[in-house]
Amino acid sequence: MLSWNGDIHEFLSVYQKNMTDFQDKVNSHLSWLNDDLYLDNDFRLALIIQKLDASFSRLLYNQICENTRLINIILNKLSSLLNESDYQEYDDLGNLVTVSYEAYLNNKLELDKDNFNQYYQQLQVILDKLAKFKHDNVSEQYLKGGEN
Repeated sequence: MLSWNGDIHEFLSVYQKNMTDFQDKVNSHLSWLNDDLYLDNDFRLALIIQKLDASFSRLLYNQICENTRLINIILNKLSSLLNESDYQEYDDLGNLVTVSYEAYLNNKLELDKDNFNQYYQQLQVILDKLAKFKHDNVSEQYLKGGEN
């Protein structure tokens, strides 16, 4: 994830790049769950990215809030899918560790550098967790490019 330097003229390009990357990586992960682990899902993240309001009006804020809502809907579905699967994890004491992914912006009606950079960090942590899960569970056949 890119960090935003606070320059208003760079906000949209950083936001669009980060949202595009996040969307692509989450959708790729969801496809992998279907193809390799047979965790059937028809989830796809479809964010408002290309048609963002460039005038920095209330519409842009609403679009950003809608994207955040859509991200958390998909992450909640993904968490439930994993928590109900055979790929659950346990701690050292044998207790079930439930998966929970979520990322939120503060409810500020302004473009705040620290708020957005913290949000981007939350999204990166989620991507890192997804990558670790895939690394720990990917099949040899999938790695070789074959279908299960």
